[in-house]
Amino acid sequence: MVSTRYSAAIVLLLLLLTAACDGGDGASPPPSTATSSPASTTSTTVLTRPEVKDPLQYANDLGISVEEAERRNQLVALLEETAFEKWFNLRTSGYAGMWVEETSEEWRLVVARRGRTQRASDYVDTHVAGTPLAGLIEVRQVSFTLEQLETSLSRLQKVTQRWCFPLPTSIRIDEPLNRVVIGVRSLDDFMAALEPTGARLGNELILEERPGTPPAPTEAAPCEDPLRMMESARRLWDSHDLSRYSYHVRRASSWSIDRGWQVDVWDGQITYSPLSDQSPGFWSHPDESPLGPMERVFEIVESEPAKWMTAIYDPERGFPARLQFDIPGSVDEEWNLVITGFRILTEAPEPVP
Repeated sequence: MVSTRYSAAIVLLLLLLTAACDGGDGASPPPSTATSSPASTTSTTVLTRPEVKDPLQYANDLGISVEEAERRNQLVALLEETAFEKWFNLRTSGYAGMWVEETSEEWRLVVARRGRTQRASDYVDTHVAGTPLAGLIEVRQVSFTLEQLETSLSRLQKVTQRWCFPLPTSIRIDEPLNRVVIGVRSLDDFMAALEPTGARLGNELILEERPGTPPAPTEAAPCEDPLRMMESARRLWDSHDLSRYSYHVRRASSWSIDRGWQVDVWDGQITYSPLSDQSPGFWSHPDESPLGPMERVFEIVESEPAKWMTAIYDPERGFPARLQFDIPGSVDEEWNLVITGFRILTEAPEPVP
């Protein structure tokens, strides 16, 4: 069942950054929570995914007869038999979800889409004409597609792991609200933790305060402050007092894999040599690489906003072993800078011709 009972005192709609989920042409204003239809003002509207239910329990929950529960189950079964959701998704663009709204007096299916609805409604009416579903399906206009909400949900899950927020009690997509709902134990604590990161939450998100609820389980590593992690790693690196060493560096993403360079550092002198004879990839010449002494790698970590980059450090010597970049809106928004093959030099490297 999809919950729609949000108290105005504890729900905060964030109207901030909308780069990933712009309302766009034809988008409607943010939808409100569902209420009873005019024809059933004395009944509570229940919203659920279209699923066949146990008829006895179904009848008891809604206060309807078993025969009526079976009739409604037959409507849902017809949706499944005709693959209605798949048909609608392929026939029109902007699909945003599907659910049943029902009371003890009436049943209807709501199909949501971003953009204008008249043509989609005509398609649906023609498609179900002459079937028991005729006149029982409403196409409703919303602000965001389901794909947009899923993208936002994915990014939000990364954010909560990366920036040490007070962990949400839940993160879910609420299709009738056409929003991603973030359950938090305290709105004030969550917003206070959000502010110093520079993050801005889009208007496709709703915060729901749920005091006393434990955080949702997560497989992420225990959250640590990125600045403290960097400072600790830098102290470990400095403690080794190394000035003669070598390492390999590659830039990798879904678009390309750099052939990589060997970087030799000898008392401040830097020597670059390619790791293979293949095409150079991202850096056509080592002078284009931002890397050299490890101090320069630490400068990259310090200069990049935490919301764009995650650093993973070598546990033995403390140098940044992997920099993971995630820059929304860029052509190649997710890529890694990987340092491997670290070794201490005992002889000065030979100059590269």
